[in-house]
Amino acid sequence: MRKVLAAVMLLFIDTVILWCSMASVYAFRGAFEHWFDTPLIESSQFYTLLPVYYLSILGFWLYKGIYHMHFDFWEETKRIYLGLVFGLFMVLFWLVFAKHTYEFSRFVIIGVFTALLVFMPIQKRLVKMLLTKAKLWQKPVMIVGNKEDRQRLVQEFTDNWYLGLHVKEKAETVLIASRGYDALALSKLSETYLLRHKEVLFVPMLHHINFADATIFELHNIRISLIQVANRLQNPWVVGLKVVFDLFLTLALLPLFIPLLIIIAILIKLDSPGPVLFKQTRLGRNGKPFTCYKFRTMFCDSDALLDRYLSQNPHEVENYAIYHKYTFDPRITPVGKWLRSTSLDELPQLFNLLKGQMSLIGPRPYMENERKKLGSIEKDILLVKPGITGLWQVSGRNTLTFEERIELDRWYIRNWSFWLDIIIFIKTIKVVLSKHGAK
Repeated sequence: MRKVLAAVMLLFIDTVILWCSMASVYAFRGAFEHWFDTPLIESSQFYTLLPVYYLSILGFWLYKGIYHMHFDFWEETKRIYLGLVFGLFMVLFWLVFAKHTYEFSRFVIIGVFTALLVFMPIQKRLVKMLLTKAKLWQKPVMIVGNKEDRQRLVQEFTDNWYLGLHVKEKAETVLIASRGYDALALSKLSETYLLRHKEVLFVPMLHHINFADATIFELHNIRISLIQVANRLQNPWVVGLKVVFDLFLTLALLPLFIPLLIIIAILIKLDSPGPVLFKQTRLGRNGKPFTCYKFRTMFCDSDALLDRYLSQNPHEVENYAIYHKYTFDPRITPVGKWLRSTSLDELPQLFNLLKGQMSLIGPRPYMENERKKLGSIEKDILLVKPGITGLWQVSGRNTLTFEERIELDRWYIRNWSFWLDIIIFIKTIKVVLSKHGAK
């Protein structure tokens, strides 16, 4: 009963938000009609769009399980956005089919779409928070697996309240973490729980592969399912689209960053003598070296300062071997410390991007002396252009070991998608503002 009530409430609130967004943008367009060349349509005509918009978006969300399945915030947001795009295309198709193309305000249609892109995920998060506190958006799940995987999942369900999952010893939904089981044991487990429980979730043995966007199809004659997983970064068309996406976003943001670049350059000059930019050779795509630009964050006599510090603090040598960072670095200037904590020292890498040497999002740009530590996975890591930001930066930054960074980069390359890049870009803003994991 609680599950049905939660679904009805979510559906009702979404309907209200859709109506409010359309009515608000329509009212705004009417209030400032003198700004536009064409007159606004009558409200009676406007409301003929409502059934098309409502049925398209809400129907899509129902089909994608928004109201009864428990997704995390990013997966649900992706489905919300797909529904909004679908609804937009259905409205445009209806306008063309009904020959009303010139009667409806394009500002209203695009304005509603844009407003919902921003406010719908925020509204979902707030509503889910209230439903969780009221214990209406909770789903008990029983976990079967080894101790390590069980603890990891319990911790995730505890931290990620948006999922609405909580662990119980007995539940209608069973989650099987398959790592550690052989084929025979896993087969027996699945048969047992599929027969006795309402729903079974599987965590695949291959943890390093993201199956979220995989295509599953069946060979009916032999009753076997095939799972198709593609490495999109091996597709030249996709790589080309990624380059276009990088350039579009960079050129759009550059006018905002140019004043900031000038201010930082002045601060560096006032802080300590030396050049504004720091240039270092890094490994690019296919291992090709390139000159990477950063704002200078160290004193010019940094080597002497470091030698003196390490002689007094030998434990820092071991710390650098693990994290490739020092706990305290005497070479860093006062302005440099601020630049590093906010990651603003990496802004000049935008010019590396415009030169085609880097991507906005990608693996870490490794130094030449780190090539040996990459070992046998060097070709995997250097398969794509390095990024100004990446999965490693939004997953702990300098709190991660070198090996953990490599593993995150490998996961990114194997499982890349445009949606993953969007998530990393949004998370980068949060990480920079919070300075989480900064040194």
